[in-house]
Amino acid sequence: MLTGAAALWPLSAYAQQRKVVKIGFLTVKPQVEPHWGLVRSALRDLGYAEGMNVQFDLRAADTLDLLATLAAELVRMKVDVIVALRTPAAHAAKGATSVTPIVILSVADPVGAGIISSLSRPGSNITGVGSSGTDTHVKALDFLCEIIPGARRVAAILDARDPFSKPLRTHLQEMARTRSLQIDVALVQRDDQVDQVVAGVAAQKPDAAIVQGVLPPRTVEMLRKYRNPYLGNEHFLRRSGGGGNVFRGRWCNVPQSRRLY
Repeated sequence: MLTGAAALWPLSAYAQQRKVVKIGFLTVKPQVEPHWGLVRSALRDLGYAEGMNVQFDLRAADTLDLLATLAAELVRMKVDVIVALRTPAAHAAKGATSVTPIVILSVADPVGAGIISSLSRPGSNITGVGSSGTDTHVKALDFLCEIIPGARRVAAILDARDPFSKPLRTHLQEMARTRSLQIDVALVQRDDQVDQVVAGVAAQKPDAAIVQGVLPPRTVEMLRKYRNPYLGNEHFLRRSGGGGNVFRGRWCNVPQSRRLY
């Protein structure tokens, strides 16, 4: 696996081999920026300008369910490289082709999610940037214990369509046991199930909820409705808007009365 700007070296190599290289960019709305702009900027710095020697084809799915269709579309367009942003897009790209090179970006636990076989030898046609991913969510449990000292029951609302949800669930349950916490996992299978899933979580009256970042912003709207404290990564909080009965913290949104300074 490559790290940092080195992840873009494969793109540069293909651009050198052809007069015009076709790069497909696969993601989910609204996760396009800042990565979309950063990739194009980095290639410009390497001497490759859109409309001259590089052609970009952006495919941003409205929901996770559409990723496989868009990945197959990029393959049919015969792009030279597919840049897949985050775990669901990487999984869809892998399922669409074993030939077209795939560069993954911001993919959490690519080994545990089944995207690659190992970090040192990813194998197949995939390279890019990955992270453990689970560490951030585990640290969230520690932070939760700090801001809500009496917390004993935590809900984890995960997206079953994201391969990362499986290793994340395992790690959360393992770490919760060492912290005397009970983790109640709730899985969202489709976007239209969010209201039902969050209502079920609220009925169990957890002390707080951890929300996987790929879930739709509607998840937060429902948590606010039931006044559940929740934690989510920076990307999720930014696109969900914050506000309401919660505030933005170091990594999470929790009731203002429980804020630590």
